Amino acid sequence: MEHHCNKPDCTIVIPPIARAAHPNTTFQLHTEYLSAKSVLFRRLFNGLSPLDLAQNQCASRRQPPRVPRSRLPRLLPSLPSHPLVFLPVPDPSSIRPLFHWMYLGNTDHIENALDRGDIQWEGLARNVEYLGLSTDIKVFLGRWYRNWLLPAQRADCVPCPTDEDDESDLDSDYDDSDSDDEIQGADECGRGRTRDVKPLVRLCGRLRLY
Repeated sequence: MEHHCNKPDCTIVIPPIARAAHPNTTFQLHTEYLSAKSVLFRRLFNGLSPLDLAQNQCASRRQPPRVPRSRLPRLLPSLPSHPLVFLPVPDPSSIRPLFHWMYLGNTDHIENALDRGDIQWEGLARNVEYLGLSTDIKVFLGRWYRNWLLPAQRADCVPCPTDEDDESDLDSDYDDSDSDDEIQGADECGRGRTRDVKPLVRLCGRLRLY
């Protein structure tokens, strides 16, 4: 990336999810930074074949392979000094902020993109699992989920009071701490955060800490 004094020594090719959606996106990056944060990149640069990578991923997830060979990550024909990597990540829209984090080591850029709605938590989490990223980004994802998405989900389950009597009924049914969490979640949803997060509960529980 721009702040690095040395020339990039690898090219990463990110294909779109749908063939006709967008052209491939390419990044000129540095193997040192990618390998330091990603198990997948370390294995790729060490010469593991696409099938070996798929078997390793499936073994860690305890499920059979479902990815066609055309969508497996792999090294494309290239010079040994400048590898060309085909990387079909689950969510291409959130890969750039992840590369930014892999270089700088802070999550401000990712958090700002999540707050603006430029990227979605679920797609980001899937990319983190796909790349086998280190523990610190998973800790950040878990914290962001608890702070924003989980309160929003709880807020969806709370009936809105229509008058003072209904409000009194709610006070008797819920303790003060639960009410505060639910009201906070509802307010934050008004600032652009999605409430459709039911599938994310299962995904958050599957984030593994390496």
